[in-house]
Amino acid sequence: MSGPRRKVVADTRELRSGIIDRLRGDPRIDLRVRPHRVGDYWADNELVIERKSLRDFYGSLFQHRLFRQVCAMRHAAARCLLIIEGLHASRTFTLPPPWLHGALLTITAGYQVPIVPSASRATTADLLYALAMQELGGRMGEMRFPKERASHSRVRWLRLRVLQAVPLIGPKRASALLDAFGTLGAVFTASTQALVRTVGVGPELASLIARLGTANGDPQVGRVGQRVQDRADSQL
Repeated sequence: MSGPRRKVVADTRELRSGIIDRLRGDPRIDLRVRPHRVGDYWADNELVIERKSLRDFYGSLFQHRLFRQVCAMRHAAARCLLIIEGLHASRTFTLPPPWLHGALLTITAGYQVPIVPSASRATTADLLYALAMQELGGRMGEMRFPKERASHSRVRWLRLRVLQAVPLIGPKRASALLDAFGTLGAVFTASTQALVRTVGVGPELASLIARLGTANGDPQVGRVGQRVQDRADSQL
């Protein structure tokens, strides 16, 4: 097959996760597997992605590994992404809100590493595949923050950056979503019907945002997710 191929290198520990099977067999992706010291997935040595289950996220936080790992990612690659599976969905693993909010804010606002919540390994696989395709098309390399960054507060700029970590959301869509809903919590807990009324947001993207924010539509989980996001918004 002619044309460029996206090089994705997965850590050997990911072999049993089943996630890399989503990337196998696509002629546009050059998938390799080898041990990593930093991150679980690398894309062309430019983007490092760390995947954590909620159990691993809490464990690494309690064992003082989390921020060392995030710091190592920041030093190792130009761009980083943290995917947390089950962030808003678990009723088994709980953490006092100030601790959770503090950890999330330290990662996103302090280390400036975007966090993408994922409902399951299957959702993570879809996110990684979409990201690889987005990178292959050159869209991520062309990403630019909106010109309004210079005249608006850093709070708005940080919110725009978080939104642009979601596949299919670029600067224009991020601005449109933030203008329409005001906060990250309102964006990620909005209904698909409300989202598609936003300029540039189609049914596919609206469905993805709704799944990320409500963990497959569970209304109780959605309310929990909204409280976490709104608290994060208020402290940025």
